[in-house]
Amino acid sequence: MFVKSYGKYCGPTRLNYGWASMSALACYRKCADMYSQACYSFLYNDNTKLCIPGGKLSPLQPEPTVQEGDLYILLSDDVFDGFSSQTFNETTAVVARFNVLANYTVAQETCQCMKSYLYVPKTKDKFQLLENLLDNLNFVKNWIGMNDLETEGQYVWTDDGQVVDSGLMKELFETDKPDNYQGSEDCIMIYYSGALSRLFLDDLFCYEKIPFFCEKY
Repeated sequence: MFVKSYGKYCGPTRLNYGWASMSALACYRKCADMYSQACYSFLYNDNTKLCIPGGKLSPLQPEPTVQEGDLYILLSDDVFDGFSSQTFNETTAVVARFNVLANYTVAQETCQCMKSYLYVPKTKDKFQLLENLLDNLNFVKNWIGMNDLETEGQYVWTDDGQVVDSGLMKELFETDKPDNYQGSEDCIMIYYSGALSRLFLDDLFCYEKIPFFCEKY
């Protein structure tokens, strides 16, 4: 079943330049006939009758234009590209790293567009789980779902507003961090240090544009 989507910041992989279809239903049927299981979405313009078949959604793809019309997506957990199941010890999470430069707000909204949220490493194992995705990305910064935007010094997880345990913070943050440099570093990023062979958290200006991790609900 396809539904109309109004999400921002992520778009479908265009599978073809498109063709004329009399309705959105006809557009879907031809997309499914031509591309079978690769047809995860389609774009349809009611005025021009333009039908564009689509694959999975990703922030690496442009949003639908006015000329392309409305976006319809398949009701499926597989419709969003880039996610995979990662495990460390007995902890498993469905996560994706998007190499898209975005400030903290846009990163959050992009994850929401992908029916997910910024990654929340609420345990040491869940934190360590990301090492497989970062160990070849030395010192590359990535947003995660933690900040103290509402109350300075009180860090919360963005998925549920829960206050971050102070003991966990001491384990996960780089030495002497967070330091709220210049009084305005309120958003948290994660990176891997090859020299020290471990992951770290650090605070950063929320307007910085860096890649980010999304986690599925």
